[in-house]
Amino acid sequence: MISDEQINQLDSLIQEYYKSGYCPNQETLINTWMKNPTYFSACVEILENPNSSTNLTHFVLTSLKSLISIICSKWGPNEFYSFIEKVLKVLFEQIHRFNNNFLLSTFCSMFSYSFFLGFRVIPDFKIQENFIQAFLNSSFQIHHYAIIQIFTSIIETMKNNKIYYQNRISDFKDNLLLYFFKVGIQFLTDYDFKNAEIKPINNQNIINDASENIDDFSKKAQIDNKENFLQLMNATVFDLLRFCLTFECDSDQDNSMICLSENWNDLLKILIFRIPEIFDTCLGLEGDFHKKAYEFIFCITSLRIPKDIFLDFSNSLVYNMNHLFTLNPIENDLDFIEEITNLILKIQLATSLNYSFPIYKDFIKNIYNFTLQLLNPNLLENGFSALFPLVKFWELYSSNYPKKVKKVHTISQHLLNVLYELSMKPNILSKLDFLEISQLSLFIYTLGKNKEMEIIENIKQKEELDKEKEKLDQIVKKKNLYKQKLLESNIEILEDENNNRNFPDIENEHFDQRLHNSQENDDLNSNNYEKTEENVDTYYSKINEILQTKLNIFLEFPNNLQNEQQLAMSALIVSSPIVRKFDYFNHYSYISIVYILRLFEFTKELTKTASHELIELIILFIIKQIERNPIYFDKALRCLDDKIYCTPIKRGEQLHSYLLGRVLHIAKFYPSDSPIIDQVFSNILCFFSLKLNDESITFMEEEFLENFLYVKKMQLRPNRKANFFQPKTWKMINHINFHKFVGSMINTLSTKTDVYYSTLESHFLPYLKDIKERLEKSTSINQVIPLLLDLIGLFRGSEGPYSYNLFFNLYFDCIIKVKQLSIIPNNDEAKNENIQINPNFVFYYVKLFSEITNNTNNRISFHEHSSNGLKLFIESASFLIFIFEYIPRNIDAVSSLLKYIFRVLTNLLSNDYSCIGALLVYNDETLYKLLHHYLSFIHDTNIQNLSCFPKLFYESARFTYFLLKLFFNQVIQTDITYILTILIAFSFINESHNDLTILVSLDVIDIISKYCILHINDDVGKGLILGISNYLSIYVGNCLTIFLKRPKLLHENVLNIFLNIFQLGVISPDSFEDEFRIIYDLTANENIHKIIHCILNKSCA
Repeated sequence: MISDEQINQLDSLIQEYYKSGYCPNQETLINTWMKNPTYFSACVEILENPNSSTNLTHFVLTSLKSLISIICSKWGPNEFYSFIEKVLKVLFEQIHRFNNNFLLSTFCSMFSYSFFLGFRVIPDFKIQENFIQAFLNSSFQIHHYAIIQIFTSIIETMKNNKIYYQNRISDFKDNLLLYFFKVGIQFLTDYDFKNAEIKPINNQNIINDASENIDDFSKKAQIDNKENFLQLMNATVFDLLRFCLTFECDSDQDNSMICLSENWNDLLKILIFRIPEIFDTCLGLEGDFHKKAYEFIFCITSLRIPKDIFLDFSNSLVYNMNHLFTLNPIENDLDFIEEITNLILKIQLATSLNYSFPIYKDFIKNIYNFTLQLLNPNLLENGFSALFPLVKFWELYSSNYPKKVKKVHTISQHLLNVLYELSMKPNILSKLDFLEISQLSLFIYTLGKNKEMEIIENIKQKEELDKEKEKLDQIVKKKNLYKQKLLESNIEILEDENNNRNFPDIENEHFDQRLHNSQENDDLNSNNYEKTEENVDTYYSKINEILQTKLNIFLEFPNNLQNEQQLAMSALIVSSPIVRKFDYFNHYSYISIVYILRLFEFTKELTKTASHELIELIILFIIKQIERNPIYFDKALRCLDDKIYCTPIKRGEQLHSYLLGRVLHIAKFYPSDSPIIDQVFSNILCFFSLKLNDESITFMEEEFLENFLYVKKMQLRPNRKANFFQPKTWKMINHINFHKFVGSMINTLSTKTDVYYSTLESHFLPYLKDIKERLEKSTSINQVIPLLLDLIGLFRGSEGPYSYNLFFNLYFDCIIKVKQLSIIPNNDEAKNENIQINPNFVFYYVKLFSEITNNTNNRISFHEHSSNGLKLFIESASFLIFIFEYIPRNIDAVSSLLKYIFRVLTNLLSNDYSCIGALLVYNDETLYKLLHHYLSFIHDTNIQNLSCFPKLFYESARFTYFLLKLFFNQVIQTDITYILTILIAFSFINESHNDLTILVSLDVIDIISKYCILHINDDVGKGLILGISNYLSIYVGNCLTIFLKRPKLLHENVLNIFLNIFQLGVISPDSFEDEFRIIYDLTANENIHKIIHCILNKSCA
C-alpha cells in the first residue's frame, strides 16, 4: 500500500514533469511506474484516491495502460472483471474528476485497451451491463457523456486491432457492437436522456492543474449550460453510431457500401425513422459538432438498406435534404461546403432517384441553385475540392438523362466563366491546383460534347418529323382526289368500312393532332437547333481566339511569368481527357503547351479552324522551352505519342524528327556537366518505344552522327579521313548513358531490314572501331577508364544476340590485354610480396565484367562450336582470383567493389555459357581456385557488416544461394566455418532490407537446413547444427518480426522452411509462439494453418 507521503512526492515530481517536459529522474520514473508490474496496485490506489491531482491521475492512467499489457497474459476472467469493475466504479462515483476531455479521453483509452486485451485473451468476454446501466440511468448527463465516450473508444480500439482477433470479429460485431449501437439509438429516441437535469458538479482543480493540457474541445466539454452540453452530447452520440456502422470500413469517407447482418434490421428501421430528427439536430449544431452531424448522415447513405424500407429511406433522405437547403442557405455553411457536396453525391448514388416525382424534381432544382451559388470566384479562390462531388453529380445526371442537359450546360458555361475569370488574377493562380483545373476542364469538354449530341438528336428528330409530315400530306391529297372523282361521276359514296380502311378520315382527331404536333415541333426544334449550334460555334471560336492571342503574347514576351500562368490556365480550361492518363507537371508554361497539343487531337471542332501556322508556333514554343530548361524534355516524351508526332507542319518534316533533331543540336553545345546531358541521354531511348517510321529512324541516325560522333561533317563519308570523331570530355555517368544509347540504337537497327543493317555498318562500325583503336593504344589508367565506361554503356544497351556478339568479338581480347593496368608499378625487388592494385581501375574493370557476363534477355548465345563461353568464364574467374588475393579484408572499404564482384560470380554460376559441367568433369583448377580464394577472403573479412549495405547484402545472398546449390559438399570440405560466417551475417537481417533480399536469404537457409536434416546423425552434421543454432534462432526471430509487418511475404514455402529449421531440434518453437499465433490469425489459408499447428504442437516428424 502506498503512503500519502509517497503520493505527495510522486505528485510533485509529476507536476514538474508535466510543466517542463523533463525531470531529473525521468527514466527511472518511466521504468518503474510504466514497466514494472509490481507498481500496478499502487497505480490503482492513486486512481481511487479522490484527492489525486489531474496530472497525477493522467500519469497513473497512462501507466495502467502500459502495465496491463504486460501482466494480462497471467490474468484470468476474474482479474479482468475485477479491474474493469473497479475503474468503472471510480469513474461513476468521482465523475467530477473527469469533467474535462484531457482526463476522460485518457481514461477511455486505458479502459478500451484493457477491454481489448480481455476480449483477446478470454473467450466469451463481455461487458458488465450492471455498471453500464448505472451510467445510463443516472440523472447526471456527464455520466451519459462518459459512457458514450467509453463505447466509442472501445470500438475505435477494436477496429485498429482487428488483426489480433480475426477469428472472433463476427462475435464482436453481432453482440457487443450491436449492443453499443442499440444504446446509441436509445439516445436518439428516448427523450428522458436528453431532458435529464443538470446538477451542480464540483469543478475545482480541473483547469488549474492542467491548463496547458486542455485543448479547446475539452473546454467545450465543461458543463456550463444545458444548451451547450446538449450539442456536445448529440455530436458524441453521432460519433458512436458512425463508429458502429463504419467498423469494417477502411476510412470514414470510404464510398463502399456498409453491409450489416439481419440482426441489425430492426435498429436500422428505427434509425431511418429518425432521419428527420437527425437533420433537425444537424441544423441546431455549431462548429465541429455540425461537421460530425454531416459525417454521420454521410455514413447513413452508405448503408445497404433492406428492400422493404428502401423507398421510405430514399424519400426521407431527399425530402430532408430539400428541407435543409430551404432553411440553411449556403452563406450559413461556408465552412462545411465540402461535406455538403460529398453528401449530395452520396445521396444520388445511394437512392433510386426518380426525377418524375415532385420531391426529386425539387431536389434537382435545389442542387442546381446550390451549384450556381457555389460557382462564385470568391468562394473558389482557395481550391475546387468542394466542387468535384457536384461535377460528378451532374455528370451522372447528364448520362442518365441525356435529353435534359439545359441545366448542365448552364453550369458548364458558368464554370468556364469562373475559370477564365480566375485565370486573369495572377495573385490567385499560385493558390490553385492545376490538376484540379484540368479535371474541371474535362467536365466542360464532356458537356460540350453532350450538347453536340443534343444538336445531332434535334436534327434527326426534325428529319423524321419532315418525313412524317410529307407522308401525311400525300395521304390527304390522295383522299381528296378520290372524293373529287366520285362527285364528278355522280356515284353514291357508300360508307363502307372496307373502302375506308386504307385512307384515314380527314376529320380524324388523332391525325389532326399528329399534324399539328409536327408543325409545332418543327418550329420549336428549328429555333433550338439554330440557338444551340450558335452556342457551340461561339464556344469553340472563343477558345481558339483565347489560345491564339495568348500564344502570340507569350511568344512576344517569353520571360513574363504572368503571361506563362495565364496561358497555362487558358490551355487547361479547354484541355482534353488526357489529364486522366498522365501526371500533371509543375512548370506552368510547359503544361499549357502539352495540353494544347492534346487539344488538337481530341477537339475536332478546334482542329478544323486551327491553321498550320498556329501548330508551328506551338512546336517552336516547345523548342524554346527545351532550350531554356531541357529537363522538361523527359516529360514531353511521356506525353507526346505517335499520333501527335505525325502532325504535319509547314516545313514538311514530321514533328518527332524535327523535335529530336533540334534537341540533339541544342545538346551538342552544352558542356558535359550540364543537366541537359544527363536528361537527354537518360531519356532519348523513349523514342524507340514509339512507332517510328523508316524516315524518322534515318533522320534520327543522321542527326545523332552529325551532332555527336563527328567533329566536321557536311555529308556522311565514313571511308574518308575527313571524318574525325569528337574528343569530347564526358562526365563518368555520361559515358555510360551516351554509349548505352549507341548500343540500344545498334541493337534496334540490327533487328530491322537489310537496309538498316547496311546503315549500321556504314554509320556506326567506324565509331566502334575507333573505340577499339584507342583502347589498344592506351597506356595509362586515365586513358583507359573513360573507354571502359564507353564499353559498359555499349554492353548495357545491347539487348539482343547480334549486338552482344558484335561487341564481344570486337572488344573482348582488348579488354583482357589492359587488365595489366590493375597493378600499380613497383620498383621494389620483392615484387610479389608488395603488389598493390589500382582501386579505380579494378572497380570499373569489374563493373564492365558484370555487364559482359550478364545474360539479360538470353542475349549471350555463342555458336555451338565456339569456345567464347569458356573463355569468358576463365578470364573472369582468373581476374577475380587475383582480386581476392590483393584487395583489403575490410568490407567497409570495398563494399562498392564487392557488389559487382558478387554480380560477376552469380552470373558465372547461374548461366549455361560458363560450361560448369565440363569444368567439373575435367577438374579444372580455375574453378576450384576461385572457390578457394573466395572462401579464404570471406573467412578473413568482417562479413557481419553486410547488413549495413542492403544492395551488397542482396548480391551476396544471391551468390551464396547458387554456390551452396551447386557446391555445398565442396564448401563443407574446404571451410565448414563459411556456413557459420554466412549465418552470422544473415542474423543481422532487418526491416531495411527489401522483400527480395529476405526471400533469397530464406532460400539459402533452406539449403542449409535440408543438408543438416540429411546429415543429422553424422559428426559433420551434428557439429554444423550445434555451431549455427544460436545465430539460426536470431535469424528466425528477425524474420518473424519482419513478416508481422509485411504479411504479404507469408506463404507455404516460407513456413515449410521454418518447419525444417525446427525439425533440427536446436530451436524451440515455444520461443516464437506469440508470433506464430498472430500469423495464424492474419491468414485464412488452411495449409498455412496446418503448418503452424504442426510447428506449435512439435509434431514436425
